[in-house]
Amino acid sequence: MNLYTNSIGFGHGRGVREEVEQIFSQADFSTIREIEGVDRAICQVRVSERTYLNAYGRFIDGEFRPDLIYPAIMCKHDYKDVDISFERHVSTEEYTGVIELKNYGTIIFFYLNNPDGYLEYICRRVGDEDDNLRDFIKPYGLKEFLIDFHSGLEGEKFRLKSLGLVGLSSEGRIILPARDAEARVDMSRKRKEKQKLFIEASNGDEDAIGELNSFDVEEYSNLIRRYENEDIYSIVNTTFMPCGVECDQYMVIGEITGFSQETNRFTNQIIYMLRLDCNGLKLNVAIASSCLVGEIKVGYRFKGRIWLQGNVDFD
Repeated sequence: MNLYTNSIGFGHGRGVREEVEQIFSQADFSTIREIEGVDRAICQVRVSERTYLNAYGRFIDGEFRPDLIYPAIMCKHDYKDVDISFERHVSTEEYTGVIELKNYGTIIFFYLNNPDGYLEYICRRVGDEDDNLRDFIKPYGLKEFLIDFHSGLEGEKFRLKSLGLVGLSSEGRIILPARDAEARVDMSRKRKEKQKLFIEASNGDEDAIGELNSFDVEEYSNLIRRYENEDIYSIVNTTFMPCGVECDQYMVIGEITGFSQETNRFTNQIIYMLRLDCNGLKLNVAIASSCLVGEIKVGYRFKGRIWLQGNVDFD
């Protein structure tokens, strides 16, 4: 069972597995959507307004058999016209997406929460215009290639319409803002200037590279000086750092720019949907009320470990 299922309100009072298995035993599998082009299907069970459980599997003797069950979130797509590459996991039919956000100077790994869209997108490319891809797949057969092979598509970037990033958290806390409103506005201005330099530097602008180096040296010196007299959470406003051995898990500290409350319709547990700004990176995070410590307010910060998912528009 996925370890982040409790982030959307399951596993409080009894086992997560028992709750989820009961839900899918009562689900209407007549509404299962078959993935066009491959012998797979996906079933979504709505949990709250924007959260749901995904069951990905296949039909065996006319009966749907889920191979994977995982929580997911519907979200706003903040990133447009993106270049993303995908790689299948070794032992399961799951996919990791990789995107380089040049204006943030970082590469992000995320768990693809709509694999049905990816498989259908590849099918369309093979059937429509991509002769090179079709010739590569031909010796295997389309279904077998998409499900059982992945090395041929590793590293290939696809220009796609949009991407939304979401996180699920099973443990987090609310902490006070690091700075007052005026200081946050000044920091936002400096961050935008730095993002502009990142883009110029990635295009080979030597002056921008030099300015970035000077900026980093100055920032490092200021941090060392402040560290002697201040708490670490008053110095570090936001963070977005890889956490653990799995590449799609991150430790984040993000400023709360908005939030809403939903209810798990099966367990009546409250789910908080947080809108975070992590050093300019826009992120939506879902966390059950029982997993969160502190009072949520706009301007306060969320600190916790998240499982990062991406929802991609393949149309």
